Amino acid sequence: MKVGDIVSIKDEWRIFEFYYGLGVITLIEEGSDATGAWKTYRVQWSKDFLFHTENQLELISEARANSRD
Repeated sequence: MKVGDIVSIKDEWRIFEFYYGLGVITLIEEGSDATGAWKTYRVQWSKDFLFHTENQLELISEARANSRD
């Protein structure tokens, strides 16, 4: 997954009070700490943004590559 991809959240990760719909990945952060390497995706949902791990998300549509050939 990459910035600009359209995603949905997997059913088992939904919070009932929050409407997700489709979201757009706006930022990917990677790092490491005492527990090991990590990667998180900032997803802009219709009313808010949240951070998720890749296993929480389902890819719906890939963003196009920005080509200027």
